[in-house]
Amino acid sequence: MGDMDLVHPTKKPESMHAVDFILESAKKYPGELELIVLGPATNIALAIMKDRKTMKNIKHIYSMGTAGFGVGNCTPVAEFNVFVDAESYSVMLNSGIPLTIIGFDLCLGPTAFGKEEIEYMRNNNKQLKFVADCTTALLNYNIEQRGEYNIDLPDAVAMGVALWDDIVLEEVPAYCYCCTQEEPAYGQVIIYDVNTPFSVDINIPKQNAVVIKTIDSKKFKDKFIESLSKMS
Repeated sequence: MGDMDLVHPTKKPESMHAVDFILESAKKYPGELELIVLGPATNIALAIMKDRKTMKNIKHIYSMGTAGFGVGNCTPVAEFNVFVDAESYSVMLNSGIPLTIIGFDLCLGPTAFGKEEIEYMRNNNKQLKFVADCTTALLNYNIEQRGEYNIDLPDAVAMGVALWDDIVLEEVPAYCYCCTQEEPAYGQVIIYDVNTPFSVDINIPKQNAVVIKTIDSKKFKDKFIESLSKMS
């Protein structure tokens, strides 16, 4: 959070493990629970491995992960959330739970917040100002590394896809394979569009995910800013 020195927690750690909480919630709300996975899939995979039958109660998983149809941000082919635990991501992909993937490629370019948008947030209410302030380190990183005055917010984009169906312009039904063996490819998620014919006759397994290919960047950012503007 950009060294903002947030209020330090006063609660004690929960006694229940996160995996057990996920499983308990899946039992309590069968067919209702949607998970939005904004980091590595470790706990999701552990829950599946511990009680696959109960995890079948999960209605849907939205995953902020993979490079999508672009390049990786950890290696040329791997995105961070998958790269740090590709084995878990593979388990999630093959769980049979309905899965929507929001790749890192969606979060760059026109979806990133530019100078005018950042300044607007910085001079608005406290929630928007906080977003601008706490991403200052990210802004400086993007300026230094890419020469771009912007902030990319992958977690917010993933939340946006989960919350607002109308920002999605194109999605691809796909079989996704996560590489865990070859070191140079570790963490790469290969996306096979199940509706695309290939020149070589390969046997593609059945669809296991929907991968978002394009979103309405302006509509996403307008909704993001509007939502925070309404908060007191």
